[in-house]
Amino acid sequence: MKNIKIWLIFFIVIGISLNANSIKEKELYEFSLLNKNGTIVYSKDKVTKNALNNGEIIMLPLVYKEPKEMFRSTWVASIQNLHYPKLRDSKDRKKGIRNSVKELKEDWLEILDTHEKLNFNAVIFQVSPTLDAIYKSKNRPWGEMITGKQGVAPTWANDFDLVAWMIEETHKRGMEFHAWFNPYRVTHISSLKTTKEKELSKLSKNNFAKKNPDLVYIFDNKLYLDPGHDKVIKHITDTVGEFLEKYDVDAIHFDDYFYPYKVVRGNKTLYFGDKLEDRETFRNNNRNFKFIENIKSQSELEKYNIEVKKWRSDNNDRMISAVKNTIDSFNKKYSRSVQWGISPFGIWEHKEDNENGSDTAAKSTASKRDIYADTRKWVQEEKIDYIIPQIYWEFTQKAAPYGEIAEWWSKQVKNKRTQLYIGHGSYKHANAGRVKPWKNYEEIPNQLKFNSKYPEIQGSVFFGYTNIVYNSNEGNNLGIIITNKHIRELKQKYFKNKVLIPAKPWLDKKVTENLKNLKIKKLKNKIEITFIDSLDNDTRFYVIYGSNKKNIDLKNGNNIIKVVGRNRKSIHQKIIIELGDIKNKNYLGVSIKDRAGVESKLMELKIN
Repeated sequence: MKNIKIWLIFFIVIGISLNANSIKEKELYEFSLLNKNGTIVYSKDKVTKNALNNGEIIMLPLVYKEPKEMFRSTWVASIQNLHYPKLRDSKDRKKGIRNSVKELKEDWLEILDTHEKLNFNAVIFQVSPTLDAIYKSKNRPWGEMITGKQGVAPTWANDFDLVAWMIEETHKRGMEFHAWFNPYRVTHISSLKTTKEKELSKLSKNNFAKKNPDLVYIFDNKLYLDPGHDKVIKHITDTVGEFLEKYDVDAIHFDDYFYPYKVVRGNKTLYFGDKLEDRETFRNNNRNFKFIENIKSQSELEKYNIEVKKWRSDNNDRMISAVKNTIDSFNKKYSRSVQWGISPFGIWEHKEDNENGSDTAAKSTASKRDIYADTRKWVQEEKIDYIIPQIYWEFTQKAAPYGEIAEWWSKQVKNKRTQLYIGHGSYKHANAGRVKPWKNYEEIPNQLKFNSKYPEIQGSVFFGYTNIVYNSNEGNNLGIIITNKHIRELKQKYFKNKVLIPAKPWLDKKVTENLKNLKIKKLKNKIEITFIDSLDNDTRFYVIYGSNKKNIDLKNGNNIIKVVGRNRKSIHQKIIIELGDIKNKNYLGVSIKDRAGVESKLMELKIN
C-alpha cells in the first residue's frame, strides 16, 4: 500500500511538471486578419518551421523574458540621404540637405534619442556607401550625401569632424558605434543606355574607380570594383585602416553587397557573369584556379563557369581575411577591441543544392551560389566577430520561412566564436496595405519570442531606422498605423529594460583596472556618483545597478538603471541619476564594460 502511494505521488508530480512545461509554450497560428479595433485574429492553421505544412510546428514561449545581454540596433543609411543626413524636404531634393553643423547635430541627436527610447545599445551607421565618405579621407572623396555632389567638401570640413562628434555622442548614451562600409559598390543608380565611361565621368576626380578604370566593371548599368584585383582589396583595407586610425569606433561593418545580385529588366533576368564581365581579370589573376582559354562549346562554357565561380568566391574570402588582418593588426598595436561584422543575405545555400544548406526553395536567392559570399565558411573559420543574416521574411513565407532560417543559423554558430544577431525587416510593415502577413504587428515580436529559445541568437537589428520611428501623423495610412503598433509592442513588451552588448572576451587586450574612490552623494531630486578611472583603462561604458538589497545580483538585468560612456579627457568621473529612476533602491553599484564588452566586478555603496 505504501508503495502504491509513492507511485501515485510520483505520477501526480510528473503530471504537474509536464503540465507546467506544456503551458510555457504555445503553438503559432497563421495570421488571419486585423479587426477594426486593431486586435489580431489568428486562423486555425498552425505554422511550421519550413512553411510547407510538413515540418515541425512553431512553438513560442508564452512570456518573453528579456536577457541581460542582447545586441539591439538598427541600420542608419546615408545612401541617397535615406536616413541621414536629412533632406530639407524629403520630397524635393532640390531644396537641399540639412548639412549645417547645427542641423547635422540636431538630426543625429534625434536618432540617438530614438535608439535610447527603445533601449537599443548600438547604432550601425553608413559612413561610406559608394566609394565615398561622410568624413575627410585620403582614400575616398566626400560623398554626395553631405553636399549634394561627390568630391565637394562641406564648408565646415576643416573645423569640425562630424564622425568623431557622432561617435562621442553615441558613446555618451552608452551605445556602440559600428561603422558601415560598402566594399565594392561604385554607383547605385541604374542609368538607361549608359556606358562604363559615361558613369566614370560622373565621379569625383579623386574617386578610386575613376583613377583606376581597369579595376571596375559595369553590370546593369552600375559600376562595381572587381575584387579579382589585388589592388581593389588593398584599397578596401587602406580605407578601413585609415578609419581605424582616425576614429574610436567599436566595429567595422559590411552589408550584403558582394558580387551583384541578379536583376529582372522587362521580361529578361540578368545574371552577373553572363557577359563575361570579369573574364580578363580571371585570366590575369587566376591564382590556382583553372582558366579555360577557348570557350567554343556549351560544355567548355560550363567548365569555365565552374572555375570562375570558385575563383569569385575565393576573391570574397580573400577580402574578408584581409579586412580581418587589418583590424587584428590595429587591435594588437593599440591594445584595442574593434569588432568585425557582416550582415549578409539571409540564406546561405539551399538543402536541395547543398546538404549543409537550409530547407528553403532552391529557386530563391542564396548568397554562396548567387553572389559568391560563403558566409557560413566565415563563421566556421571564425573570420568575423558577429554575423547579422538579413532574415527579412515572415514565418509563413514559403520560399524563405523565418523559423527554418533562424534555426539553421543558430546551428551554424554553435560552439563558434562568431556571435549571431538576426536582421529583421521592420520596413515591410510599411507595405501592410498590400502584403497581408505584414498587417500583423506581432510578426517580429513573435520572431523575438522564437529567437529566445535559441541561446546562440544574441541580438536583433532592424531595417531601417525610419521604421522604428513613431509617426504621429497616422491618418488612414495602414502602413504607418501598423508600424506604430509594431513600435509600441517592442517598447512596451520586449525592450522595456536596458540590456548590455554581448561580451567578446577573445577581443580583450588589456586587464581592466578597478575604479577608485567611489562615492555617492544625494542632491535635490538626484544622486551624484563620483569615482576615479585611469586614463589608460580600457573602459568603454559604466553600468549602474540598483537594488533594495545589499550584494546586488549582477546576473539580473532588471537591476540595470543606466549605461553611460566615460569622460575620456579626465580621470574624474561623475554620473547623475534621477531619484525617479531609483525608487525603492537602497544600494547602487557601478561596473565597467570594457572595449571588448567584458564586465568588471561590481563596486557597491549604500544610498545614505
